[in-house]
Amino acid sequence: MKLTINIDEENFLKATQLAKADGDTVEHIIENFLKKMLDDRYQNAFPTSKEKSESSEVNAKLSAIETIARLQREAGLKPTPDFDEKEDFRNHIIRKHA
Repeated sequence: MKLTINIDEENFLKATQLAKADGDTVEHIIENFLKKMLDDRYQNAFPTSKEKSESSEVNAKLSAIETIARLQREAGLKPTPDFDEKEDFRNHIIRKHA
């Protein structure tokens, strides 16, 4: 199946450069990203009884932080040594609800 999508030119150029550096294609990178995202969402759609018993709010916050960190690693971004994800998330929530 073929799909046509519109992508910002700057993002497309970055994706093209990334694909060339990895010896890959933009199409393959996007397809792998979608597959990974859908697999993760499918697995999260059916939580175990242990996961159901834990606090969903705490899990959602930690899951978001972990997901961001995983995506950054997959994108090849190197973390800043003094960056605190949890503190940044707290500040984001404070700004959001201010």
